[in-house]
Order: sequence, then C-alpha cells, then structure tokens
Amino acid sequence: MTHTKKDKPENFRLAILFIAVVLFFAFVSFSFKIFFLVKESTFDPNNNFNVEIVEGGERDVVSFSPKDKTISVLQIGPKINTQNLSLFLSIPIDAKISTDDNSFDPNHITSFFIKSTFAFHKNFVQLTSLDSLRLALFARTVSGSFVKIETINGQETEDLKIISQSFKDPGIEEEGLSIEVVNATDTFGLGSRLAALISNIGGSVILVSTKDVQKKSEIIYQNDEGYTVKRLSKYLEFPKAKTNKRGVADVTIIIGEDKVEGGKF
Repeated sequence: MTHTKKDKPENFRLAILFIAVVLFFAFVSFSFKIFFLVKESTFDPNNNFNVEIVEGGERDVVSFSPKDKTISVLQIGPKINTQNLSLFLSIPIDAKISTDDNSFDPNHITSFFIKSTFAFHKNFVQLTSLDSLRLALFARTVSGSFVKIETINGQETEDLKIISQSFKDPGIEEEGLSIEVVNATDTFGLGSRLAALISNIGGSVILVSTKDVQKKSEIIYQNDEGYTVKRLSKYLEFPKAKTNKRGVADVTIIIGEDKVEGGKF
C-alpha cells in the first residue's frame, strides 16, 4: 500500500508534464500557422486588389479600392468564353476563389468573404483565409451606394469603357508617372497588350516601342521608387532597377523573352 501511494503523485506529475508538452507543441504549431498566414497574405489594405470568383460556369471579378472606399464588381456574361480573364480583360487579377456552391452575390460581398474564410471546400489561389477575412472587414465599411456592379457581354466598345472605369487604381493615378513600354521579344503585340493593362488601371503610357531581343524583363525607374513601380513589379514579376539617366518616360518597362509565356498580359 505504501508503494502505491508513492506512485500516485509521481504518475500525476508525469500526466501534468505530458499535458504541458502537448499544449506547448500545439501552441507552437498554431503560432507557426498564424505566422505563415500573415507572411503569405497578399491583400494590401491600402491599395487596389482584384479577385476573380469562379462558380461553376459563372465568373465575376471584384475590385477592392481601399483608397476611395469603393468596390467594383464586373460580371462576365455567358457570351464570353475564356479561361484567362486577366489576359482577356487586360487587367491585373491578384487572387482567385473557385467554388461550386454558387454562393456569390454582389449585393452581399461581406457575407461571401466571411463564409469563404471558414469554408475549406473553396479553392484559393494567391489568397489566404486571413486575406478573405480582411476583405470581408473592408467590404463591411463600404456603403452600398459605393458598390458598382457592371456586366460585360462581348460588345467591344462598351466593354472597354466599363473595364477602364471599373479598375482604375487611385494610387497609380495620383502618382501620374509617364510610362514607356518596350517589347524586346520576337512576339508581336506584347507591348500593346501590356500598355492596355497599364492604361486600364490608371497608368499613363506615353510610348510603346520595340528593340532588339533581350532575355530578361525589367522595370527601370527614375527618382524614387513609388507605388506604381512596386505594383507593376509585383504583379508582372519583373525585377526593378533605378537609373540616373534621363529617359523619355519616368518609368520604362522592358518585356524580355523570359515573360513571353507568362499569360498575365
């Protein structure tokens, strides 16, 4: 009996130690998950962010504009059949959500993104559950009168007007930098396509030109690196470099052979 009494406190201490170890590793695991969620977050709460939403055969693009507290929803009509909306619309698409439950309603954006935060059946591309929650919180601050809903149906002139009005980036418009686009590839039309994308988000393209083939793409800027350079460099995945030489434009974007198959413009 005496031996058993001595064993009970010892077993109790071992049980407490085991629970403490389990809780410690659970806390460490949770902390790492939070760390990587924050690290992999792509939504910038100060600047424009465009999300493509795919629901079976239906597609929408939602543009969040924190600077002017507005949201633009572009509904893609059934006549438009393309797998690459970014290329078709000539706009940057920063993230994508795919779902089969047809739960997206442009009049209830907040609830859709809150549900997406906890709906593990939804497929996120370049988006985390933390981003989804932050987008929901932002959408909640936007008045219904500042949510603009448009539909494009394949009528070129009207569609171009709608796209250019829906995806202006206030940060790029405010900087007002002049931009030159240089096609340094053998692929015809790349410069014009990138120029269209930049113009649709408020950029001022003053020249589209060509030059001898160059392997690497790059963005060359004068003066200080600003939001426009950062935004385009991040989306296009072009390295950026500062120059002291005075050029035709404030920013020169050179398309090299490494981005011919990029599919972003």
